[in-house]
Amino acid sequence: MRKVSDRALRRSARVSVTAAVLAIGGGALAACGSSSSDTANAGSASGSGGATTAASADSGGLAEVRKMVQDASTGAVLGPGAGPVKLPLEPLTAEQGAASIKPEPLEPGGPARSVVIVSCGPTATCEHSSSLMVQIVEKLGWRGSVVQAQQVAPGPSQVAFNTALGKKPDAIISIGIAGSIVGPQLARAKKEGIYTVLTNGTDLGGKGYDAYLGGGYSLAASVLAGKMIVEGEGKANIFYAQVPEIPYLGIIEGTEFVKTYCPDCKLTEQKVPVPTLLQPVKMGQFATSMVRKNRDLDFFANPSTDVQVQAASQAFRSAGSDAKVVASNLNGPTAMAGLSTGDLPFLAGPPQEWSALQAVDAVIRGLAGKPALAPEESKIGVYLMTKENAPENPGNAEGPVDRWAVEQFDFVTPYSEAWGVDLSSIAANSK
Repeated sequence: MRKVSDRALRRSARVSVTAAVLAIGGGALAACGSSSSDTANAGSASGSGGATTAASADSGGLAEVRKMVQDASTGAVLGPGAGPVKLPLEPLTAEQGAASIKPEPLEPGGPARSVVIVSCGPTATCEHSSSLMVQIVEKLGWRGSVVQAQQVAPGPSQVAFNTALGKKPDAIISIGIAGSIVGPQLARAKKEGIYTVLTNGTDLGGKGYDAYLGGGYSLAASVLAGKMIVEGEGKANIFYAQVPEIPYLGIIEGTEFVKTYCPDCKLTEQKVPVPTLLQPVKMGQFATSMVRKNRDLDFFANPSTDVQVQAASQAFRSAGSDAKVVASNLNGPTAMAGLSTGDLPFLAGPPQEWSALQAVDAVIRGLAGKPALAPEESKIGVYLMTKENAPENPGNAEGPVDRWAVEQFDFVTPYSEAWGVDLSSIAANSK
């Protein structure tokens, strides 16, 4: 980012504006076709009151943010799988990482189980996560299969869930499908004794699942927020895309992190329907409108690299803006291509295989009659990736990132030992 510029001078002189924080929960689905926005100085009074007041008084807040960013860039940070993120965070070390992974042991000679993964839609993240989960399940000697929703939308998600129920599995792992969308299906699963797990999601999207795993998105969004704060020297101008259909992919925690640790940042939050983010023409039009309204914009923060990053970046350039698109998630063609071209200056996220292992572990716990872990109890590592520290020549493949993640920290072996199977080939053979 620009160290000293006219924009920086304007930031210094900017007066605080009235804060208006957008409340988003599972019931916001009715508003998924709407598009409203609110802009606030991140240190202004808001619904989270005490946290932002504390940040204003904490002159060392930016130093803590810098340390988190440094740790995530040179290794990783270890934190809760879901929920608000508070500094300081501990760097991910071999000792602390291993101590945080406590898989449910799998007794040898037990019954073969059937697990169906309901994938949220035809996006790189959902497709790769579901593939990893099937491979892990099959390594256990169980049967694994995938049912993919044809779109990231309520109707197709319900159809996919009904198809999964029709297979009569022992368990269903849903990737990013809110409980409020599939309430009747979850009720049927409970009645039929099918254990249900939501990964990459929390009960912000609705209750009904037997277990929830945040997948590290809230931690990733907070690390991403920290990097934007540092790049903007504590005065970043950030636009956050709030997605009513997916309220739990860390955007809420990301915005709260900015409000807490960057009182002088300018923060704009707006509800954006999923189709706008996933369709190139709509994304380009939206990005153009955004920078025309906010010429000093520094960052456009998204919940996932599955969005149309290139379309937004091209629209910014065409409009004469040097605003940058940023997003959570390490894997996926868009993520690696974006780093390579500069459309994405940096990414933050956990390894998808780690969250896939957590999801299968939740199934093992549930089928053994053990209580589900709270989402925040499932700690996970999050990395901050730039072009400089990314895997060499990742191209459009998932495999290099999977192998890179395991090389940084071996999160696989604790699961292999607990379950009595060799899981090392999953990343090694990833395409």
